[in-house]
Amino acid sequence: MDTVKAAHPTYHCGPVAAFGERDA
Repeated sequence: MDTVKAAHPTYHCGPVAAFGERDA
């Protein structure tokens, strides 16, 4: 989600992070 991505921009350093994949 955008909220999660905003809190963790480098959560899943990769192209998938752009989609907001917090599941991985």
